[in-house]
Parts: sequence; C-alpha cells; structure tokens
Amino acid sequence: MPPPARSGRWRSQAAGRLLAPLRRTLLLAGALQAVVTLLQLAPFVLLVEVARLLLDGAPSSRLRAVGTLALVLLGAGTVLGAALTLWLHAVDARFARALRTRLLDKLARLPLGWFTARGSAGTKKLVQDDTLALHYLVTHAVPDAVAAVVAPVGVLVYLFGVDWRPALVLFVPILVHVVTMSVMVVQSGPRIAQAQRWAERMGGEAGAYLEGQPVVRVFGGAAASAFRRRLDAYLAFLSDWQRPFIGRRTFMDLVTRPATFLWLITATGTLLIVSGRMEPVDLLPFLLLGTTFGTRLLSIGYGLGGLREGLVAARSVAVALDERELATRPDTAPLAPEEGSTAEDAGNAPGTVVFDRVTFGYRPGAPVVRDVSLTLRPGTVTALVGPSGAGKSTLAALLARFHDVDGGAIRVDGRDLRSLTSDELYTRVGFVLQDVQLVHGTVRENIALADPDATDEQIEAAARDARIHERITRLPDGYATVLGDAAHLSGGERQRLAVARALLARTPVLVLDEATAMADPESEYLVQRALDRLTRDRTVLVIAHRLHTVTGADRIVVLEDGRIAESGTHAGLLAYGGRYRDLWESGGRPAAPPAETTATAGTTAGPASRTEGAVS
Repeated sequence: MPPPARSGRWRSQAAGRLLAPLRRTLLLAGALQAVVTLLQLAPFVLLVEVARLLLDGAPSSRLRAVGTLALVLLGAGTVLGAALTLWLHAVDARFARALRTRLLDKLARLPLGWFTARGSAGTKKLVQDDTLALHYLVTHAVPDAVAAVVAPVGVLVYLFGVDWRPALVLFVPILVHVVTMSVMVVQSGPRIAQAQRWAERMGGEAGAYLEGQPVVRVFGGAAASAFRRRLDAYLAFLSDWQRPFIGRRTFMDLVTRPATFLWLITATGTLLIVSGRMEPVDLLPFLLLGTTFGTRLLSIGYGLGGLREGLVAARSVAVALDERELATRPDTAPLAPEEGSTAEDAGNAPGTVVFDRVTFGYRPGAPVVRDVSLTLRPGTVTALVGPSGAGKSTLAALLARFHDVDGGAIRVDGRDLRSLTSDELYTRVGFVLQDVQLVHGTVRENIALADPDATDEQIEAAARDARIHERITRLPDGYATVLGDAAHLSGGERQRLAVARALLARTPVLVLDEATAMADPESEYLVQRALDRLTRDRTVLVIAHRLHTVTGADRIVVLEDGRIAESGTHAGLLAYGGRYRDLWESGGRPAAPPAETTATAGTTAGPASRTEGAVS
C-alpha cells in the first residue's frame, strides 16, 4: 500500500496501472482507427476528383479507375473497421475475465467493514457498472475518441489544401459556439457544484422515498409532502439556473447546424467564384464535407467524454484492487499461563475472548474505541450498552474482524485474530446482525450457508431450535421455497432464520447485534426463545439498544465515548446509580430497589464497578 503522503497521487495514477497491460494494444488500436477513419474519408475526396475529371472531359477509363479506387478504399475501411472491433472485443473478453477474477479474489480478502461502508449499491457499481464501463473503454472509447479527432482534422487539412479562404470561414460558427459556451460556464460559477450536490441529495432521497412507499402511503402524508417540497425546490433551482440560457443554447444549436455551414460555404464560395478567385469545381468538396464540419468537430468532446468516463471507472476498480486486505500475520504475542495459573486464567481456554487495550478509529486521529480491555468467558453472556455513538457496534465488529484494530489486540482461544485465516476465524466466531441478509435462494440454502454439507435432518433440527420450522412448513414448497419469489418473511422470521443459520454453524463465540430489533412482540418472544437456545454453552457478546432485552446477562458493560464506563449485573448497576441507571430510567422504567452490595471506583469485583477501560 502507498504511504499516506502519496495516496492522492497514487490514486490519480490508478487507472494507468490497471490498464498498463493494454497500453500497447490500445495505442495500436488508436493507430488502426486513424487509418480506418482516413480510408472512410477517402471516397468523398475521390468523388470530388471524379467531378473534376467530368468537367475536364477525362476519358471513361480514367473515371472507372478513380471510381474503382473509391469503392476499394470504402470496402477496405469497412473490413478493417470490423476486424478492429472484433479484435478489441476478443482482447476485452480476456482482460475482463482476468480482471473479474482478480476483483472477486480481492473482495474475498477485504475486511467486512469495507462492504458495510460501501453498501450493496457501491459494491454492485464496482463489480457490474464499472467493469461494464471498462468494456466500453477497451472496445469502443479509444476508437471513438480517435475517430472524433482524426475525422475533422483530416477534413480540415484537405479543405485547406483546396482553398484556405472558405476553409477559414468554417471556424466562425465554431468560434461563436465556444465563446458562448465559455460565457455560460463562467456565469454558472458555483451553481455547477450546487447542481452536483442537489443531484446526489435527490438521488438518495428518491431512493429512500421509493423504498418506503408502503409506509409513506399509509402514514406518510407529511413525508410525501416533504419529498415533493424538496423536489420542487430542486426543480426551481434548475429552472432559475437554466432559464436565462435557453436562448443562448438555441443560438448555439443553430450556429453549428449543417444548414448554417451550407449558407456560409455557399455565400463565401459564390463571392470568390464571381470575383474569379476560385474555380467552381473547388466548391464541391466544401459542399460535401464542410457542411458536417461543425458536427464532426464538436463530436470530439463526446468522444473524449466517453474516454474520460472509462478512465474514471478504471480508476475506481484499480483503487479497489489496491485496498488493504485482511492479512494473516504471525501471532507474535500469544498468551501464556503464568506459573500456578490455568489456561482459562490466561485467556487460552477454548471460547475465551480477550480485548487487550484495544483502540480503533475509522479515520486517523479520531478513535471510536479507546484502550478497551475486556475478557469474555465461555458460557457467559456479555452485553454492551451505552448511548448512540459510544462504540458498541464498532467493538463487536472488531471481534468479527470487520476491521483490524489500530492498537492492542483481540484474542480468541489465546490467538490474535490477525493470525487467523478467514476460515479459522469464522469457525470460531459467528454473528447474528440486526439487518439480516438473506441470499436469493431456497430456505434450505439460506440456512445451510453456515455449513453447505449439512444434511436435511441437521438443517431441520436447527430450524426447530430457532422456532422457525413451523413457519417454513407453511411456505408453498417448505424448505425448497425460493425466498423473494414465492414467499416473503417478516422481520422476526428473518431473525429466526439467521438464528438457525448460526445454530448450524456451531461457533463457540457469538456476536448478537440487537437480534430482536426487527420483531413484533409475538415474534420477539419466539426470537428470544431461539436466542436462549443459541447462546447456551457459548461465549456471547450482545449489542443492546433496548436495555430490557439484556437484564439477564451475566455482565453488562456500559460504553461511553469509546471507553468502558461501568460493568456489572443489571441489579448491581442499578444499585450503583451511575450511567446505566440513567439510561434505564431514560426509557421510562423505574429503578429497582438498591442492592445490598455497592461498587467502588477502580474495582472489578461485585455486581457493579466503575472502571477506566479494563474489565476481566
């Protein structure tokens, strides 16, 4: 990976690195396209020569020779152009196959946090849209850009060779177009950036509005009105910006039309012919080629625009390929039992999780988790609670290795997470997230993601333990029902399906992210019973946003500003009267009567304690 000081330059050169194996191929393709373009222009030049020969009374053999040459050049240009396109498609097929293989291999080695940060839309854009844009770049963008440049330049050179005076007149409409466009760009000024921000904002809001249609239609009169107001504001912004330019845009379109060039060529040619400074036959190439000169010249912008879009996509793919992977490194500091202590005391016992002075931030210099030390014992449930932004989900995500820690270490069974391969890690650590992800497939396939070799009996047993078996049997095809096509599951049912998947995985360590958040009261009861079965004999870390769901946890850890503020049982923390009690009472719940035991600052024993980051 490049050092931070070079990251900007490194990213700007990413497209060049990705396309380096194709550099010679693309240069050759550009040269061949230049030849093809000239071959396709040659018949028009020869047509002018035929007109000259007719006026000069040349013999028919001479006319046939020139006509035959024009047909040969036209055919050669067509055949060479088709061969060039076919060759570039073959090159692209090999390049795309190798690139997609590299990209998919890379995605398999990226941290899960990379995917959560980009979202499914960003990942889909990378894998599908950007690779499709690369197809256009390799097969079409370079030839199109070269043709867009060579065609008007070739026409211009030829016309200047015929007569420089009418050729010079062709620049008048182009100059008017460029000056008018420049004035519009200057007058637009900051509105261009505002338009980009508006487009991004409205794109996101439109997607959210469409996704929330069921809720909006039932309850969302205000939401719909708010969206319409923002849409009206966006349209008003565009109208205020573009209305003054309507006349200028119409003028720009008129001055570059073939009719405008025809009028200029005819007027200029007539004056020169009448004055005897130009032969009538010399006007013919201007009438054949000059009338489309404006369209050809302005197409340079479109051709180069396609090339630029392809390079942006190449840069996006190359940056993704350069992302830092979850590397497996040697475990340089394994925990060893001290003399007279057991493996469990040292954190080496199977199922033991140790957070050892863990620090992490999504951006350098902005830690979200600060110097957290915590030990999770086998067969216990530890709940993380705290206000929004305290670092609960981040700490749990670090255990699932969505990201690597910036400082300290996390150990499972005495081994640093960073020394475990992905397969080793996910046979030890499983998780049930609040937003359950189901693949497009059968119910059986969704449960068996945890163990593709599981038998039907094992899958059904996991579903029974997760309290979802009866619901599955009521689906049209039972366990063979394709989710999303033949049936849809509620939030609570999706949660229980995820629990069945986790049961089948049989991981000794489990991370739960508010697994009952999407369930209605009845489903919450069933999900809670399924979780009771799931957490039995496991080391469990629960992220709790609703405190009443974790009152029975063996330990509740209160996080605040990325640090451990308090730790203890539900009753002990209420008796302690600290941050946990404030959170409990803020939900409208009365505090329990004070417990007999109290906590003192700096201790870790008893039902509750005030800590500075270390809990064992």
